Amino acid sequence: MKDLFQLSEQLDELENLRKAVLRSLAFMAVLEVLAWAAVLAAIHFDVYLPRIAFYIPAAPLSMGFTLQFDRRRYKKKYNSLIVRQALERYFEIREFNSDYGIPYGTIKSTGMLRECNKYLANDYLSGSYKDIDFVQSDVQMTLQNSVFQKANVTMFKGRWMVFEFNKHFVCDMLVYEKSFRYAKHSEGLFSGEGRLERVETENVAFNEHFKVYAQNTVEAFYLLSPQIIDKLEEIRQNIRGDLILIFHNSHLHIGVNNFRDAFEPPVFSKIDVNTVMAGIDDDIGLITALADMLRLDRKVYKI
Repeated sequence: MKDLFQLSEQLDELENLRKAVLRSLAFMAVLEVLAWAAVLAAIHFDVYLPRIAFYIPAAPLSMGFTLQFDRRRYKKKYNSLIVRQALERYFEIREFNSDYGIPYGTIKSTGMLRECNKYLANDYLSGSYKDIDFVQSDVQMTLQNSVFQKANVTMFKGRWMVFEFNKHFVCDMLVYEKSFRYAKHSEGLFSGEGRLERVETENVAFNEHFKVYAQNTVEAFYLLSPQIIDKLEEIRQNIRGDLILIFHNSHLHIGVNNFRDAFEPPVFSKIDVNTVMAGIDDDIGLITALADMLRLDRKVYKI
């Protein structure tokens, strides 16, 4: 009874934090509308405004820091009270922190994606599922404007996961959906050492959706067993977004470029525990599906 009362109090606190975020959002929106309306009206009617008036648009910006603070408090409470409880049903958790994510150097070291010049990551999760160790986080990689590129381009936004193999392999391999445009495989006449060669599997449907490049075509076929190929096709059909796989240094990197964050708390609707738990289970399901994929062919992954 005491535990139920304590849980009820914590849920009330969580709901109050959600409402604080909502109030900050509403207040910032009103400030922004009023600020720009004042400036545009002054320009339209040719009314002199003191110099300080031109700093009016900075008011919503300062309110943005309050919003960020409220969101962070709400997110951390939501993670500790609800998300972690759901994660512990599936995983042995070593670390779970919403303040940071997988370091950019971990992804950059694979050498198989174009380099970005702006990188954001959060919701770092480290743990194990069955006997497979993994880390994952939300990641956003952006190519910011330059002389040749006038607008910022988001090259990746979604989930990035790194699974550890039980077997060392020497083959670097890149597998990605053809709709993803920012892979880097260095195929070409003057690529030099480390060049990845195009690999065609015997699965026609898989070849229609994915491109495969590998250093060693023989080992590539061991890594991409028929069971793995079938599972990747199944996962591809069940997610919205691009799927990217990078086999590098006995780790499998998997990116899901779906332009959404996992484990996010609701802001515009009241928290319903059953509803949010179902959504979290869906997000968890992607990790377990990919980890189960690695167990399909144990002769490949055993030491």
